[in-house]
Amino acid sequence: TVYVIQVMVGFRSSLVVRPLIQLLGRSEAALDKVYEQAIKGLSSLGNIAFNDLIDALNSPQETPTTQRVRLALCGISPFPYDKLLSKFKDSRGAVVRQVRQVFIENQHAPQTTPFLVDHLLDDKDISDNVKETIKAMRPDITMPPLVKALSRSGWQDVLEPLLLGCPEPTT
Repeated sequence: TVYVIQVMVGFRSSLVVRPLIQLLGRSEAALDKVYEQAIKGLSSLGNIAFNDLIDALNSPQETPTTQRVRLALCGISPFPYDKLLSKFKDSRGAVVRQVRQVFIENQHAPQTTPFLVDHLLDDKDISDNVKETIKAMRPDITMPPLVKALSRSGWQDVLEPLLLGCPEPTT
């Protein structure tokens, strides 16, 4: 099955994306290697798979599929920061929540928090979701970019609540 997934991904076609996403929804423990290969394959398809991966996040609850789809999105290289950010305007609340979670799961990447901080003054849909995402991230990761942004003219009003709302980082 792993070989079949590799062959499917090798076609670099959007036609293989949905079957791979459907595979991610199965819950047999014996398929862990298959899931892993499907996640890697979907990640390697990047832009080809992006919209279908986003659609697969439209679930009112957490499922094995949503967890695995987030892993596939986190594995896309280069990480699709701008495309994910644009999904904060999606009308589907479940998609917006899941996209926030993708950013949270990718918080250890050095560019993630500075990227989000740079969008704190975007339009309301985006900035509100960026704030929620930053609040859900680890303070030891979010504080340095937030403090650095204090030097920007006109940013103090948006940064102050985020800085004051952060718990003290534990050491």
